Amino acid sequence: MIKLIELYYDSFDLACIIRSQDMGIKTASIMLEKVWKQDNLYLTPYYRKNLRKWYQDIYYWIDYLCDKPVIDREFPSIQKDFQSFGREAEKKHL
Repeated sequence: MIKLIELYYDSFDLACIIRSQDMGIKTASIMLEKVWKQDNLYLTPYYRKNLRKWYQDIYYWIDYLCDKPVIDREFPSIQKDFQSFGREAEKKHL
């Protein structure tokens, strides 16, 4: 007997769909509302009862995907800043 694996949509999947189709905010909102109402069982269980968090996470990923090249270029310097901040915080506690 073959066991089927349940695969769910998560916020990143929907952000990729929206971004790849170059949807405007209105079209994306209509699509997301339909997914929420009609395909809720196919969402990651974490999101099934938390519409606000679902929208926040989707739009977070959409922003990331739109600005990915810039974010990727800046990421090493951000990591370096966090590391130096961590060292400074440790010195203050000593």
